[in-house]
Amino acid sequence: MKLTRQQLYDRIRTSTKEEVTLSEMKRLGFWPAADEKPTLAEEFLKRKGELERELRQLTGDQRLLEDPERALQAMRKQRMLEARRKREETKKRKAQQRHDNAMRWHKRRQEEILYIGDDYSKGLHHNQSDHSKLNDQGLPRLDDGGQLAQAMGISLHELRFLTFARQSATLRHYRQFFIPKKTGGQRMISTPMPRLKRA
Repeated sequence: MKLTRQQLYDRIRTSTKEEVTLSEMKRLGFWPAADEKPTLAEEFLKRKGELERELRQLTGDQRLLEDPERALQAMRKQRMLEARRKREETKKRKAQQRHDNAMRWHKRRQEEILYIGDDYSKGLHHNQSDHSKLNDQGLPRLDDGGQLAQAMGISLHELRFLTFARQSATLRHYRQFFIPKKTGGQRMISTPMPRLKRA
């Protein structure tokens, strides 16, 4: 991949011209790759680059010390950069947390029933079975809606549909009718519809 002139300038600014030249010669095949121990020339250029970068840093520090106003501006700029970096990190962290929460919620929806209507959903978030009692009675261990649906031979989606309760729902899972009592009056009977009866 050919580098643009600006990319080369940016690399030279953070390194040295000799280091960039050597790196490009290796990339283009004009210098043997350093598969083994670096050559003396490579070690020399590396050390020269380190010293030049250190010298640039010290020269810049000296200029700041000679000009207090400029040093103050540099400190303010550094603080602003640090504050911006922290804001970006916080933003990314919160976005990752939202994503993780959404994925956890999605996963739980695939395995559990989290809501079945007002006044009916309170205990759904505390659904760990009492294994010792179940074992004593010879009953299976079912800890969530997914396991219950599997044991019943239906899908979790169907179990959620059959258990959902809503006062304004037009679809009912029970057929209701009245029969006369022996002592007089009527008794209301609720019998499950075929789909619920099969489940």
